[in-house]
Amino acid sequence: MTLANGALVLNGNGSVPSRTNSLLSRGASGCNDVVLLKDVEYTTEALLSSAEASRHHHQHHQQQLSQHLRWSERVRLVLTQPSLLWPSTRPRVARALRKAAAMFVISAVVMFGIFEVLVMHRVARLYPDAGLNARFSLRSDEIPVIYRREDQIEADSWAVVDSRSILARERACSISLLNTHKIPVILLRAMSADQRAELCDELSSRTLYVPDPENSSGTVAESPGVLFAHVDFGLGNRLRALGSLMALASGTGRALVVIWERNAHLNASFHDLFHQENDLLVIERFDAPAWPWCPETGPVPDDNCRAITAINLIARENPSRVHPSKLFIGEAVHRNLYIKTAYFVNSGSAITTRPNVPHAPANVFLRRLISAPKIQQRVLQRVPQDITERVGVHVR
Repeated sequence: MTLANGALVLNGNGSVPSRTNSLLSRGASGCNDVVLLKDVEYTTEALLSSAEASRHHHQHHQQQLSQHLRWSERVRLVLTQPSLLWPSTRPRVARALRKAAAMFVISAVVMFGIFEVLVMHRVARLYPDAGLNARFSLRSDEIPVIYRREDQIEADSWAVVDSRSILARERACSISLLNTHKIPVILLRAMSADQRAELCDELSSRTLYVPDPENSSGTVAESPGVLFAHVDFGLGNRLRALGSLMALASGTGRALVVIWERNAHLNASFHDLFHQENDLLVIERFDAPAWPWCPETGPVPDDNCRAITAINLIARENPSRVHPSKLFIGEAVHRNLYIKTAYFVNSGSAITTRPNVPHAPANVFLRRLISAPKIQQRVLQRVPQDITERVGVHVR
């Protein structure tokens, strides 16, 4: 048989193994050297051992392939049916998953309900005499707003505002606010007797007397109107809205009444933050029913609701509101004006509250506000002296 070095292997007697005859017939002619190796047999055992090794290698390859197939099948089952990994614990795992999902859903519903009811829907009101957030509510026995001029004697109309009034001056003021200035009853009831007297004095100083169209020799009082500025949300929102509404009231000659309530957004009254010298008439609690709170008709109508333009820019309370950026207060509104907002109100008087326009009316009125003594003292303790230019930072 031909080997790698070109030698030929023969039996000791010089014969060629039977299994190598065919090989020799093809390869002997190409051999350069013929070597006789005695006592060496290249028999069929050598060929069989080579075939056996090849067979073992093939079996090992088949075993590896089968093992890979089994692992691939296991991976496929794990990906498609994970529960097969733990067949004995499958019911317990399923029960635990169902229980966890149910607890998650219940917790989410409870938390959302608490947030919706306490923070958004009920708009918590903080009473001055209690440290608790009270529900924004209205009981029919508290505010039976029924005021119809045809059914009400003008001289007795003061009782609709405050039936406990005993002073003639208080009664005369309520009659004037109702009949001359046509302010809705619900707004007058939100004010104290001293606040109503202050508003009467303010309106009297602004009232114009014009010729009476029905009586050529007489005159009739023309009310300057009142702007009720109801500001809401956080301090920055309230000041931005207040500055624009102060400018609007001043530019149109209206008297200004600020409604500043403590609630979940800002737990501080106006006078907690600002000095009494600001000389602003501030209502700190306005218990009104759901918007719109001033009906012209219905079971509790108020005729004065026809003489006021009421605007609510809070989306939660008035989903059909006009977007604050698109609202412009012009002349086509009543002299009495109620605006609830947390945003800048555009008008010909306000212009802007941008700090780079320092002489804009809204900014001028904001700079006129004097901080409360305690606030001013704390600020001065932390501000270096002899600094002419300062920047305030609102940290949320």
